[in-house]
Amino acid sequence: MRYEYPNKKCLSKKVIVTISGTAILLIVCFLLFGPHKLIRDTDSIQYIRMKYYGRKIADENIDAEALSGILSSVWCRRIYGFPIYSATEDVVELDFIADGKPVHMIFGKYNYCYHSSGIYREYEILNSKKIYSEIVSSIPVTSN
Repeated sequence: MRYEYPNKKCLSKKVIVTISGTAILLIVCFLLFGPHKLIRDTDSIQYIRMKYYGRKIADENIDAEALSGILSSVWCRRIYGFPIYSATEDVVELDFIADGKPVHMIFGKYNYCYHSSGIYREYEILNSKKIYSEIVSSIPVTSN
């Protein structure tokens, strides 16, 4: 004896709603946590402050145009956060304003940046080795 569902249309609607809801949830998760460019408009980068091994680089020694070009190629993804560690492990620190938001970028033991408040404010820098080497090569060599 074969059992027949009382309303086949109702069952298929439930399946369609479940699949649609799952697809929407996956798309939202990808948009929030998927890789993306950190800076959308390179012309919006303003006021760059840089530290190298804890020492501030003088503003007149920073080539803002070259650094803006480097920063425009940063790819990142949203993460939950990094463990707390000593600031002495930082090699390069950058502070700037991009897309109307302040950004703090750190290269060292961990390579990450953040520009907002909240639980998911940190972004892992995906192409950090390339960006780090370009930033370090743009730092002027000064003799003490």
